[in-house]
Amino acid sequence: MDPLFSFDPAIMSVWARVPTMSNDRESTAVRRMILTALSGDHVSALTMCQTEVDEKFRRRSEIILSALWHEVRHFADTLLTNYGAAQTRSFQSAAINTPALVQEALATGGRLAIPVTAHLDRVRRVARGLPEPTPDMVVIAKDIQGRRWLTDRDARVVTSGDVGSAARIGDSGCQAASAT
Repeated sequence: MDPLFSFDPAIMSVWARVPTMSNDRESTAVRRMILTALSGDHVSALTMCQTEVDEKFRRRSEIILSALWHEVRHFADTLLTNYGAAQTRSFQSAAINTPALVQEALATGGRLAIPVTAHLDRVRRVARGLPEPTPDMVVIAKDIQGRRWLTDRDARVVTSGDVGSAARIGDSGCQAASAT
């Protein structure tokens, strides 16, 4: 599947691809509508849809605009929720620590296990032929391990006496739970 819009939480951006339309006029109109919405002028973007005379094209434009707003909502959820803040910190931590991990790996034989937490487990390290991790690699791997533990903890089954149990599965469940 090739989505028209996709939110990338690692760089806090909404990626957009202009869809193929029936003719040049429709392609130009949709491109203008998308750019207008992405620039923050949602009222004008919606007006562009609603004033379209071709009903089939108007409905398709409304669906496209709705899909864009759906992805923009992910952006807002990421900014405004505890889960989003934690996710953003994890991406920032990965971006900040990657160069140091690569340098540490080069200094100890040029091998870096993915996931990095494999460096903390002697059995996994020996099975992969990895050298002893440096102190800096241990600190970074433990940070990643701790963040993973928090994410796994949020994805657990929660039991309530009156309601029963409810499971939050993966990132989508954590996003939904933190957005409410």
